[in-house]
Amino acid sequence: MQNPIVFNITIKIEKTLSKDWLTKMQNDYLPPCIDGQIITGTQINFIHLNEQDDDDTFAVQFTFANGEKFEHYKLTSMQKFLNLLDQDYRGKYVYFTTKMERVFSSSLINK
Repeated sequence: MQNPIVFNITIKIEKTLSKDWLTKMQNDYLPPCIDGQIITGTQINFIHLNEQDDDDTFAVQFTFANGEKFEHYKLTSMQKFLNLLDQDYRGKYVYFTTKMERVFSSSLINK
């Protein structure tokens, strides 16, 4: 599998913490995870749910260079990320993961 792998972690976090969490994700947790060779990029998306509760839900996506690198490094890479996250938010969030293979991508704006 030579296509990039997008590893999605859907995270549900207490609404009262989400602004601070998002700032720390952008500044403290994600930058140490990107090395440009194994993980080539990250993205955070807010998920709009029909049912509102006291939590906010985000899709945090890690792009791995290819399937081989994903299979070899996923555990150490994701453990590093979750350890960083747990330093401040252990017990304040829940998550599940999804592995996706990018088969096509098109963009006019890279933001």
